[in-house]
Amino acid sequence: MSHEMLARPDHDESVRMQYIVALKRTLLNVTDGNRHALAGRAGDAFEAETGRRPESWQDMTRALEPDPYYQTWSALSRTAQDLLWASAERSVKRDWSRLRDAANRLDNGPMGGSLDIPPDFEPPQDAFAAHIHGQPGGFLYVDEDAGFYSGAIYDAGGRVFASSYSRASDDTAVGPVAKRLKERYPDFAPRAVLDMGCSAGGSTMGLAAHFPGIEELHGIDYGQGLVHYAHLRAEASGIRAHFHQMDAGALRFDDESFDLVFAALLLHEASPAKNLDILKEALRVVRPGGLVLFEDVPIKAARGHSAYDRFVSSWQTSNNDEPFWDLFLDTDFPAMMVEAGFDPAHVFEDEAPIVGGNRAWYMLIGEKPGPDGVTGRV
Repeated sequence: MSHEMLARPDHDESVRMQYIVALKRTLLNVTDGNRHALAGRAGDAFEAETGRRPESWQDMTRALEPDPYYQTWSALSRTAQDLLWASAERSVKRDWSRLRDAANRLDNGPMGGSLDIPPDFEPPQDAFAAHIHGQPGGFLYVDEDAGFYSGAIYDAGGRVFASSYSRASDDTAVGPVAKRLKERYPDFAPRAVLDMGCSAGGSTMGLAAHFPGIEELHGIDYGQGLVHYAHLRAEASGIRAHFHQMDAGALRFDDESFDLVFAALLLHEASPAKNLDILKEALRVVRPGGLVLFEDVPIKAARGHSAYDRFVSSWQTSNNDEPFWDLFLDTDFPAMMVEAGFDPAHVFEDEAPIVGGNRAWYMLIGEKPGPDGVTGRV
């Protein structure tokens, strides 16, 4: 959904973004050229060296790294990501005067929302592991002129990225998961909701749209520019929400404050140690009868994924500034939830089909039973 704080590309910028979307889609379509290389040239070279065919995803990576097809595909894939951010930043910079004027008006919270930036906040160590997704300056970058700069780039670039993977609506993340949650818990109507790792506020806006009974909505992220922009975005969208620069593993909320604790695409951005802290905090702040829901990437949801699929997915770790990706894929999150204090009988994995595609979002659900043992009915 468009809003006043979204950078408005001019004609040339729009054409450039369309080119980047087409390039990313083309690279997705030709990814399986790597499979053919494994069946022939790259696989033969690996077998000549090791005496066996490449079977594991690690074998496939080793076999393909020197192969010219893989090198070309990999270089173009990273270049497309860099072009995406450069294009988004160009639009933000050109439209900066309008964005800053809008921010000056919206910062006062005409919808009654708020922004909490502690002067002594220290980001978690995971935040320094990489400039996630290759975004220039990363999530921690703060512009001297206005604090929402990194959020504006994230929102503009994220829309280009989403368009390259789906031709469906822009409600491809929260929408399917909210629908699946309502199927599982038809009487669930959360009034107080926390969005952990809210980034530029897209997931927070989605929660407001799909759970209209929300009376108190909070979003947190460790990036100051992200939560500042999310606040402006909510105000521009007519949504009352409260945003905080905060570590999801060390929440500044009281025990049992929320009916729903939600996070979209957070688990794969954190180390296992940090994820354990995040799960502990989620359990602490959710109310009896409430739910904890983590949504994440499709590779974690699909059963029976091949070694080749894992190889393609793990390209993210080495080439797309996703330092915790492989650790995330290898983590048993239901077991981690139990370690965090959840009752094993109230921990579930599920999935929600992506709009307009044949994949599904991964869902990790933790229930916190009420005094009567009922969950998902608040």
